[in-house]
Amino acid sequence: MFELFVWLAGSVLAWLAADGRGRSRWWSLLSWIGVAFVLVLPSRRHDPAAPTPETHVRCPECRELVRMDAKRCKHCGNRLVPNSAKPDSPYTEVELVEKLMAAVRNDDQEGFNLLLAHGVPAEAVGRIIEYADLYGREYVKAAMMRGRVE
Repeated sequence: MFELFVWLAGSVLAWLAADGRGRSRWWSLLSWIGVAFVLVLPSRRHDPAAPTPETHVRCPECRELVRMDAKRCKHCGNRLVPNSAKPDSPYTEVELVEKLMAAVRNDDQEGFNLLLAHGVPAEAVGRIIEYADLYGREYVKAAMMRGRVE
């Protein structure tokens, strides 16, 4: 009778340990051996500190994951330009870049200022600076380095 109680207690412990670690409850059939295996195996629960698209981005230089609010990449030291495109912006990133380039081409500083308020995708900053250099628009280059035009 005592052996049956010990086996039953071991089954319950294995079931609880397996459930707490995100493992199959079938380990409870193995009783005490199941308890040992479940405690040795790594947990399959989701790590809340793991990088997600909401918290991390890839560095454009070295392609390593860095926190979204970082100013420099911790892997290569590259200066990061935050992607400040607002979710309520009426433009997609592609449309916004096209409109910014059209404002540079047409020397429309006021239009450029208005579009710049929607945010510039980090991947497009270098391309817009090159485009402004092609047309000799120094105010655009200065604005992209500062993040705004005055």
